Amino acid sequence: GTQFIALSEYGFISTSADGKTWADATISYLAVHLWKDVAYNGDYYVAIGYTGYISTSTDGLNWQNPTQVTNLGSHNWQAIGYDFNNSQFVALGETGYVSTSSDGTTWSQASQISNLGNNTWDTLYWNGSNLMALSKTGYKSFKMPSYWTSASRDSYLGSHDWKALVSYSTTSVLALGSSGYTSISLTASGGGWNEAKYNGNLGDNDWVSVSRNNKYLVALSSTGYISTKRI
Repeated sequence: GTQFIALSEYGFISTSADGKTWADATISYLAVHLWKDVAYNGDYYVAIGYTGYISTSTDGLNWQNPTQVTNLGSHNWQAIGYDFNNSQFVALGETGYVSTSSDGTTWSQASQISNLGNNTWDTLYWNGSNLMALSKTGYKSFKMPSYWTSASRDSYLGSHDWKALVSYSTTSVLALGSSGYTSISLTASGGGWNEAKYNGNLGDNDWVSVSRNNKYLVALSSTGYISTKRI
Protein backbone atom coordinates (compact mmCIF):
# COMPACT_ATOMS: atom_id res chain seq x y z
CA GLY A 1 0.00 0.00 0.00
CA THR A 2 0.90 3.68 0.04
CA GLN A 3 0.18 4.55 3.66
CA PHE A 4 1.15 3.73 7.22
CA ILE A 5 -1.54 2.14 9.40
CA ALA A 6 -1.41 2.24 13.21
CA LEU A 7 -3.48 -0.14 15.35
CA SER A 8 -3.84 0.35 19.10
CA GLU A 9 -4.37 -2.31 21.77
CA TYR A 10 -7.94 -1.05 22.07
CA GLY A 11 -8.85 -1.37 18.40
CA PHE A 12 -8.37 2.22 17.27
CA ILE A 13 -6.91 2.75 13.79
CA SER A 14 -5.17 5.75 12.24
CA THR A 15 -3.51 6.23 8.86
CA SER A 16 -0.77 8.44 7.46
CA ALA A 17 0.68 8.97 3.99
CA ASP A 18 4.05 10.20 5.23
CA GLY A 19 4.34 9.01 8.86
CA LYS A 20 4.16 12.58 10.15
CA THR A 21 0.57 13.70 9.64
CA TRP A 22 -2.05 11.24 10.89
CA ALA A 23 -5.80 10.97 10.51
CA ASP A 24 -8.00 11.11 13.60
CA ALA A 25 -8.05 7.68 15.23
CA THR A 26 -11.31 5.79 14.75
CA ILE A 27 -12.65 2.73 16.53
CA SER A 28 -12.94 -0.43 14.42
CA TYR A 29 -14.68 -3.80 14.66
CA LEU A 30 -11.57 -5.03 16.48
CA ALA A 31 -12.80 -3.72 19.85
CA VAL A 32 -10.75 -3.98 23.06
CA HIS A 33 -8.75 -7.20 22.84
CA LEU A 34 -5.26 -5.88 23.65
CA TRP A 35 -4.02 -6.15 20.06
CA LYS A 36 -0.29 -6.73 19.99
CA ASP A 37 0.89 -7.26 16.43
CA VAL A 38 -0.06 -7.58 12.76
CA ALA A 39 1.45 -9.75 10.02
CA TYR A 40 1.02 -9.63 6.24
CA ASN A 41 1.53 -12.50 3.80
CA GLY A 42 1.20 -10.49 0.61
CA ASP A 43 -2.56 -11.05 0.34
CA TYR A 44 -4.09 -10.13 3.70
CA TYR A 45 -3.33 -9.03 7.25
CA VAL A 46 -3.76 -10.97 10.49
CA ALA A 47 -3.87 -9.27 13.90
CA ILE A 48 -3.32 -11.07 17.20
CA GLY A 49 -4.43 -10.05 20.68
CA TYR A 50 -2.72 -10.76 23.99
CA THR A 51 -5.30 -13.40 25.02
CA GLY A 52 -5.56 -15.20 21.68
CA TYR A 53 -8.04 -13.12 19.71
CA ILE A 54 -7.54 -13.08 15.94
CA SER A 55 -8.90 -10.88 13.15
CA THR A 56 -8.13 -10.63 9.43
CA SER A 57 -8.25 -7.83 6.87
CA THR A 58 -7.50 -7.47 3.17
CA ASP A 59 -6.58 -3.78 3.41
CA GLY A 60 -5.55 -3.15 7.03
CA LEU A 61 -8.50 -0.80 7.55
CA ASN A 62 -11.58 -2.99 7.45
CA TRP A 63 -11.37 -5.95 9.81
CA GLN A 64 -13.46 -9.04 10.42
CA ASN A 65 -15.13 -9.44 13.80
CA PRO A 66 -12.46 -10.87 16.13
CA THR A 67 -12.70 -14.41 17.45
CA GLN A 68 -10.88 -15.98 20.38
CA VAL A 69 -9.09 -19.08 19.10
CA THR A 70 -9.29 -22.03 21.48
CA ASN A 71 -6.03 -23.58 20.26
CA LEU A 72 -4.17 -20.38 21.06
CA GLY A 73 -5.28 -20.20 24.67
CA SER A 74 -4.01 -17.42 26.95
CA HIS A 75 -0.26 -17.49 26.51
CA ASN A 76 0.55 -13.78 26.57
CA TRP A 77 0.72 -13.51 22.78
CA GLN A 78 3.08 -10.71 21.77
CA ALA A 79 4.00 -11.17 18.12
CA ILE A 80 2.86 -12.58 14.81
CA GLY A 81 4.90 -13.02 11.64
CA TYR A 82 4.73 -14.82 8.32
CA ASP A 83 7.08 -17.70 7.61
CA PHE A 84 7.56 -17.68 3.85
CA ASN A 85 9.55 -20.93 4.03
CA ASN A 86 6.50 -22.85 5.23
CA SER A 87 3.77 -20.51 3.93
CA GLN A 88 2.23 -20.00 7.35
CA PHE A 89 1.57 -17.40 10.00
CA VAL A 90 3.48 -17.85 13.26
CA ALA A 91 2.26 -16.54 16.62
CA LEU A 92 4.74 -16.12 19.46
CA GLY A 93 3.93 -15.85 23.15
CA GLU A 94 6.03 -14.10 25.76
CA THR A 95 7.01 -17.39 27.43
CA GLY A 96 7.99 -19.25 24.25
CA TYR A 97 4.63 -20.67 23.21
CA VAL A 98 4.16 -20.95 19.43
CA SER A 99 1.19 -21.66 17.17
CA THR A 100 0.99 -21.72 13.36
CA SER A 101 -1.72 -21.20 10.76
CA SER A 102 -1.86 -21.51 6.97
CA ASP A 103 -4.78 -19.09 6.65
CA GLY A 104 -4.65 -16.92 9.79
CA THR A 105 -7.98 -18.28 11.00
CA THR A 106 -7.42 -21.93 11.95
CA TRP A 107 -4.48 -22.39 14.33
CA SER A 108 -2.48 -25.34 15.61
CA GLN A 109 -2.53 -26.21 19.30
CA ALA A 110 -0.11 -23.85 21.05
CA SER A 111 3.01 -25.54 22.39
CA GLN A 112 5.99 -24.25 24.33
CA ILE A 113 9.22 -24.50 22.33
CA SER A 114 12.08 -25.65 24.56
CA ASN A 115 14.71 -23.89 22.43
CA LEU A 116 12.96 -20.57 23.02
CA GLY A 117 12.54 -20.82 26.76
CA ASN A 118 10.80 -18.25 28.95
CA ASN A 119 12.70 -15.21 27.71
CA THR A 120 10.01 -12.49 27.46
CA TRP A 121 9.71 -12.69 23.66
CA ASP A 122 8.23 -9.59 22.10
CA THR A 123 8.75 -9.37 18.34
CA LEU A 124 9.13 -11.36 15.12
CA TYR A 125 10.86 -10.20 11.94
CA TRP A 126 11.26 -11.81 8.52
CA ASN A 127 14.90 -11.26 7.54
CA GLY A 128 14.56 -12.53 3.97
CA SER A 129 15.52 -16.09 4.85
CA ASN A 130 13.96 -16.86 8.25
CA LEU A 131 11.78 -15.44 10.97
CA MET A 132 13.86 -13.88 13.73
CA ALA A 133 12.46 -13.66 17.27
CA LEU A 134 13.80 -11.03 19.66
CA SER A 135 13.05 -10.83 23.38
CA LYS A 136 12.77 -7.76 25.57
CA THR A 137 16.06 -8.73 27.20
CA GLY A 138 18.12 -9.24 24.03
CA TYR A 139 17.67 -12.97 23.43
CA LYS A 140 17.28 -14.01 19.80
CA SER A 141 16.24 -17.15 17.99
CA PHE A 142 15.68 -18.03 14.34
CA LYS A 143 12.90 -20.20 12.95
CA MET A 144 14.43 -22.61 10.48
CA PRO A 145 12.10 -24.57 8.17
CA SER A 146 11.68 -27.35 10.73
CA TYR A 147 12.99 -26.04 14.08
CA TRP A 148 13.88 -23.01 16.20
CA THR A 149 17.51 -22.32 17.02
CA SER A 150 18.47 -22.30 20.70
CA ALA A 151 17.89 -18.87 22.22
CA SER A 152 21.07 -16.90 22.79
CA ARG A 153 21.54 -13.52 24.40
CA ASP A 154 23.41 -10.84 22.48
CA SER A 155 25.50 -8.86 24.96
CA TYR A 156 25.65 -5.85 22.61
CA LEU A 157 21.87 -5.58 22.63
CA GLY A 158 21.52 -5.79 26.40
CA SER A 159 18.21 -5.55 28.28
CA HIS A 160 16.49 -2.52 26.79
CA ASP A 161 12.92 -3.79 26.49
CA TRP A 162 13.24 -4.43 22.75
CA LYS A 163 9.93 -3.92 21.00
CA ALA A 164 10.41 -3.88 17.23
CA LEU A 165 12.66 -4.78 14.31
CA VAL A 166 12.67 -3.22 10.87
CA SER A 167 14.85 -3.38 7.77
CA TYR A 168 17.33 -0.51 8.00
CA SER A 169 19.26 -1.08 4.78
CA THR A 170 19.95 -3.92 2.38
CA THR A 171 22.59 -5.17 4.82
CA SER A 172 21.23 -4.31 8.28
CA VAL A 173 18.27 -4.37 10.66
CA LEU A 174 17.30 -1.78 13.27
CA ALA A 175 16.05 -2.77 16.73
CA LEU A 176 14.00 -0.31 18.80
CA GLY A 177 13.59 -0.43 22.58
CA SER A 178 10.71 1.11 24.51
CA SER A 179 12.92 3.65 26.30
CA GLY A 180 14.61 4.99 23.15
CA TYR A 181 17.54 2.64 22.79
CA THR A 182 18.40 1.47 19.27
CA SER A 183 20.86 -0.96 17.76
CA ILE A 184 21.80 -1.80 14.18
CA SER A 185 22.71 -5.31 13.16
CA LEU A 186 25.99 -6.23 11.50
CA THR A 187 24.23 -8.30 8.83
CA ALA A 188 20.85 -8.43 7.10
CA SER A 189 19.98 -11.63 8.99
CA GLY A 190 20.18 -9.97 12.43
CA GLY A 191 22.75 -12.47 13.65
CA GLY A 192 25.19 -9.98 15.20
CA TRP A 193 24.62 -6.48 16.55
CA ASN A 194 26.35 -3.20 17.30
CA GLU A 195 26.26 -1.96 20.88
CA ALA A 196 22.88 -0.50 21.81
CA LYS A 197 22.82 3.28 22.21
CA TYR A 198 20.33 5.67 23.74
CA ASN A 199 18.79 8.02 21.18
CA GLY A 200 18.01 11.35 22.84
CA ASN A 201 15.71 12.45 20.02
CA LEU A 202 13.47 9.51 20.80
CA GLY A 203 13.52 9.83 24.57
CA ASP A 204 11.87 7.45 27.04
CA ASN A 205 8.39 7.47 25.52
CA ASP A 206 7.40 3.79 25.58
CA TRP A 207 8.08 3.12 21.91
CA VAL A 208 6.20 0.06 20.68
CA SER A 209 6.72 -0.20 16.92
CA VAL A 210 8.75 0.96 13.96
CA SER A 211 7.94 0.72 10.26
CA ARG A 212 9.27 2.13 7.01
CA ASN A 213 8.59 3.06 3.42
CA ASN A 214 11.18 3.91 0.79
CA LYS A 215 11.90 7.31 2.39
CA TYR A 216 11.38 7.19 6.14
CA LEU A 217 11.52 5.11 9.27
CA VAL A 218 8.51 5.83 11.47
CA ALA A 219 8.52 5.01 15.20
CA LEU A 220 5.31 5.03 17.24
CA SER A 221 4.91 5.11 21.03
CA SER A 222 2.05 3.77 23.14
CA THR A 223 1.15 7.35 24.11
CA GLY A 224 0.95 8.71 20.57
CA TYR A 225 4.46 10.07 20.10
CA ILE A 226 5.84 9.83 16.56
CA SER A 227 9.43 10.08 15.37
CA THR A 228 10.67 9.85 11.79
CA LYS A 229 14.12 9.28 10.30
CA ARG A 230 15.10 9.84 6.70
CA ILE A 231 16.72 6.76 5.13
